[in-house]
Amino acid sequence: MQKLLFWLLITALVVIGALLVAAKDAEFETVNFQTVIKSQSSGHQFQASYLIGNQEQWNILWSKIRAGTIPREPPPEVDFNRYILLAHFMGARPSSGYEVEFVELFERGNKLYVRVLEIHPGPNCLTLTVITRPFHAIKVPRTEKQIEFMVFRTIRDCRCGTVYSTPNSQS
Repeated sequence: MQKLLFWLLITALVVIGALLVAAKDAEFETVNFQTVIKSQSSGHQFQASYLIGNQEQWNILWSKIRAGTIPREPPPEVDFNRYILLAHFMGARPSSGYEVEFVELFERGNKLYVRVLEIHPGPNCLTLTVITRPFHAIKVPRTEKQIEFMVFRTIRDCRCGTVYSTPNSQS
């Protein structure tokens, strides 16, 4: 009898857990995005996140991205009637091996949460001694929701290629 009660309790806990997970997932809606440009070099000197909602803003940011390059090509085309751009810049770094990666966007209520990784090379990574300024820019469907960037500092383990989050994340 105790064995039967034990298994009934375990089954009930599994069912309740599955229902809680399904309810939590229903609260968040994933948003698709597309990379517009991603690079290890730019003319942008400092760490910053941007929401770009029109061509004028995009032209200004593009001039910072391509500062010092000749000839300066025009910015990638974006239909700002349908999309907005989100961009994150890591700022100047002392070597290669750094990267910015948008990993997830999801909506909840009146907010769009944007999860960004700032990937740092680990101690086992071979890097070049060169100043880099990594950034990533994406386009997402136009929204009136409040944008909240959640930026996490991570470390790449080059022995296996895995990226680990560090406890010092920022939002």
